[in-house]
Amino acid sequence: MKWISKAFYVVNVLVFFLMIASCLSLYLDPSSSQLLVLLGASFPIFLLLNCLFIFYWLVIEPKRIFLSIIALLVCFKSVKSLINYSGSSSTDKSGLSLLSYNIGGTFFLPYAEREERMKWIPKEISNVNPDIIAFQESSMVQFIKDDLLEYESHYFTNAGTSLFSKLPILDKGKLTFGGTINSGAWIDVKTGGQRIRIYSVHLQSNKISSSEIKALNDLNRNYEDNIKESRNVFSKYSEKSKVRIAQTKLLLEQIAKSPYPVVVLGDFNEPSFTYIYKKMTQNLDDSFLKKGSGLGTTLNGKIPFLRIDYAFVDKQIEVLKHEVLDWELSDHFPILVRVKS
Repeated sequence: MKWISKAFYVVNVLVFFLMIASCLSLYLDPSSSQLLVLLGASFPIFLLLNCLFIFYWLVIEPKRIFLSIIALLVCFKSVKSLINYSGSSSTDKSGLSLLSYNIGGTFFLPYAEREERMKWIPKEISNVNPDIIAFQESSMVQFIKDDLLEYESHYFTNAGTSLFSKLPILDKGKLTFGGTINSGAWIDVKTGGQRIRIYSVHLQSNKISSSEIKALNDLNRNYEDNIKESRNVFSKYSEKSKVRIAQTKLLLEQIAKSPYPVVVLGDFNEPSFTYIYKKMTQNLDDSFLKKGSGLGTTLNGKIPFLRIDYAFVDKQIEVLKHEVLDWELSDHFPILVRVKS
């Protein structure tokens, strides 16, 4: 059965090169290439296949394991952004705590269920008691604003993004992306003797419907229908990804002008194995890599294991804690971050 082993190894070699190419594609702007978008988005698939080959060769022919091991080592940073263990978070309650939460998923619920969930959000927030709250898709904030009494006099809203602060707001500003409902807002606060700028950001959504996701997962559909749905979903993702790249460039231009250290909170609608994530982490730290563990999943939806909500922190600010809160109240899980002030 040597020919089976050789055939598997040929496939292993192909997967090896595809994983390396997918990993390196993070360094290339995919705005003009759907192939680069597809290559970058496929990284978890190649990672899974390489891991399966490791287990296969361990059992069948251990000497062939090294190719997949090399792939994991070359792509270590991308793997770590997906699955991380940074040790336990600090139990120190000092510092500045920040909550980022996209609550837009409550908008489409039946009225009674929406009312019930909107009652629970302020209660959950009061339990974790953050100093700063960054909301995305914050049109729903109108239903809970009166319950956020500790933040009553210190908040700022801009077209779907909001920031609520226990600390006085020293300055504030908007970030518009031109003709979209997505936006950003920022505030300056002073904590621990230093002034920092905090952003709430929501980049372009993919507009992939739940029915399209359901169709892709329907094993009873024929092959041609599944291929058609896959093309539709990928086309949408590719188109919206280009919009997000342009939005990210505007965001980074504004961040570069900030005279103060920054913390960027928000829903980027991009996983951590993409060009946009690479651009955001060139000069900022991902709080998940500093103090998070596991998969860090933030999307509470039909596509599992996606981390698309982030806290990007200035390198001169120490991250003390990163936690994903299991609130089943919206289509996103909030993230709670604590930084040293």
